[in-house]
Amino acid sequence: MLRIVKLVVSLAATMAVSFSTLLSADEGSVSYQFSFDVVWSAENNPHDFPERPHMSRLIGIMHHSKFNLFRDGDTASSGLELVAENGRSNILKAEIDDGLRRERIGSLIEVPGIAVPGSFSFQFETTAKHPLLSFVTMLAPSPDWFAGISDLSLMRDGEWIDSVGLPVWVWDSGTDFGESYLSPNQDAQPQQSVRLLSSRHFLTADGLIPVGYVTLTKID
Repeated sequence: MLRIVKLVVSLAATMAVSFSTLLSADEGSVSYQFSFDVVWSAENNPHDFPERPHMSRLIGIMHHSKFNLFRDGDTASSGLELVAENGRSNILKAEIDDGLRRERIGSLIEVPGIAVPGSFSFQFETTAKHPLLSFVTMLAPSPDWFAGISDLSLMRDGEWIDSVGLPVWVWDSGTDFGESYLSPNQDAQPQQSVRLLSSRHFLTADGLIPVGYVTLTKID
């Protein structure tokens, strides 16, 4: 039998994380600590850095290989397009709800708007049926840029990994032709593919600059 669990965990006086989780009563779960250190700033990204920078609500999922939130070279879904262009997540959440019903997704994770720069952490549960983590959050202001991770597996050779850390890159959703933070709306027709953003805003002679760093740590 499946049960849906919804809870809200306070991180601080001004932030809470919402989890909508589909867990099987006969399937063991594992817990992880998710930590995100946002380093996007005028100091690290001086080219054309905007006033009042922020990141939208973070939308994350635990899922299996039959579902993907985004993928390099694919076209963005309608839900991802809205997140990337204006931070609205209602259509993406409807797409995720369908994945929950089909059991392709095990958990939906939502974090309110993210401070820039800043850091936060929370805990979540998942099972071996849904070992992949993906998340997105809009970079704002921007034409259609988002930060995120896709299809990060928390299992290796059938075992849960103890810890993993990796950079979080900025992606171009391919839905707008704007080339700077404050570019006017230029709807991309035809729609382009999702790709890493390699403009001067996040590219130096040393390579791409991440917007932050994520660490996942298994909780015993």
